Amino acid sequence: MSRVRPTLRVLRDDLKLPLPSARTPLDAISHPLLDKAAEQFADPDTAHERIRAIDDVVLFKVKVQRWRGAVWTDDPDAEVPTWLVAAGVREDGSGDDFYTALESSGKAARARYNSGHDQSLTTGTYSRHLLPNDDDRDRYRLGAATRFVLRLNTTIRDLAGGSLRDGHEHAADFPGFRLGIQVRALLRHRSGRHAGRGGRLRRPHRQGRLNHPRGWAMVKGPCLLGGCSPVAVRPGTRWHRPADRRGRRRAERYEMTGRGTGRQ
Repeated sequence: MSRVRPTLRVLRDDLKLPLPSARTPLDAISHPLLDKAAEQFADPDTAHERIRAIDDVVLFKVKVQRWRGAVWTDDPDAEVPTWLVAAGVREDGSGDDFYTALESSGKAARARYNSGHDQSLTTGTYSRHLLPNDDDRDRYRLGAATRFVLRLNTTIRDLAGGSLRDGHEHAADFPGFRLGIQVRALLRHRSGRHAGRGGRLRRPHRQGRLNHPRGWAMVKGPCLLGGCSPVAVRPGTRWHRPADRRGRRRAERYEMTGRGTGRQ
């Protein structure tokens, strides 16, 4: 079901709700008016009742219990297509006092706008100050980026854990790229070196740390987030890209060295 996102002003001033952390999408907040709006605007073909008193922008009514709201729809291809831009409660003994107050506020805003501009508005109301602004869009992008990083970190840990169990590459699909990780762990020798292929001993690289009981691991994967930037699997891990002596592409090979496993 598609959700309706409240503007920061509605959340703070109209609904009197605290602003959650960036990990929580604003359209995931539980509130009777937001839940009703999400249900009402889930189907794009459903007809909605327009607020006729507002004539400068198209706003739609949403009602549940004593709550009343005004919903504005953006372009269908927009990052957030549906916004709750105003909210209030119906007082006892009044039918639609919220929409009456919304009309009065729109007329007052129109008068203020005309007094401060040379070209006067021809509409009866002015309500564009209620629409989402740059702060609302910045908050949406911040939340989306935060949730992407959290998902990426979780996926990296899951893929690395799966590869540690069977030694094969594990992959996951993201929008625009595919992430594949293969982890190979080498056992530590009593001399402080590590047994590689053919039983040969090799010293671990001095750079990089990983709190892993086996000490040394190699992770293969694609370049992430542009420029082959290092990506940490867990906090405190430092990455480097070793020289590729076997002719493989350097952008696909990384090494991590365990703490306390031989010379650092």
